[in-house]
Amino acid sequence: MDVNAETQVAVNSVPENGNPDCTISFSILWKAASASLKGHWGSSILACLVAMIITMAVNQIPFAVLVSGIFLFPLTVGVMLFFLRLVRSENPRVESVFEPFRQYWRMIWGYLRVFIFILLHFLLLIIPGYVALLRYSMTYYVMLDHPACTVKEAMIMSRELMYGHKWQMFGYMLLLWLIAIPVAVFTLGIGILWYAPFIHTFTAVYYEKLRQQYELKQSAVQSE
Repeated sequence: MDVNAETQVAVNSVPENGNPDCTISFSILWKAASASLKGHWGSSILACLVAMIITMAVNQIPFAVLVSGIFLFPLTVGVMLFFLRLVRSENPRVESVFEPFRQYWRMIWGYLRVFIFILLHFLLLIIPGYVALLRYSMTYYVMLDHPACTVKEAMIMSRELMYGHKWQMFGYMLLLWLIAIPVAVFTLGIGILWYAPFIHTFTAVYYEKLRQQYELKQSAVQSE
């Protein structure tokens, strides 16, 4: 089995019982992310490096660090696009990280709207803030998959995708970042060059699994 075929099997695998509400286990996501990166480590590291270098360069401009997170946000979404295409075996090019700039103001509005919603929840209490952060975490993947949808529609879809999965994702992300500590310490930071692409790939695989489960649920409802 070639690399692309192996990746597709890993990412697109669904439970044998066809239950759309089954748990998306950490081990399944880990294996699928590893399979997706096989043979693509070089371009994946380069994509992350390009985004990082551009961000660091812009931040050298006086006071730019205060606004670069907003105005360079399409670059962040571009990295997400690269790894989304990677897990779909679309052999993405590093230039993919610049594609969201074609919808620059849509991406900026997406950033601002989600940021405001999350901030308002954090003003209530810490826990509601984290719940909102998790609830809308898939908004930008939805915007990439549906270029014509509004930011509001993407946020609604993200909320539906994350229903019943918010704390699962919180646990998975926490575990990934805990793993990052020894990776950084024992490799003097060099290991992060490999681990950062893995986290991006892991998250993209998770979105794909959520999307597949959502589509299964919709199909089940329509067939009733």
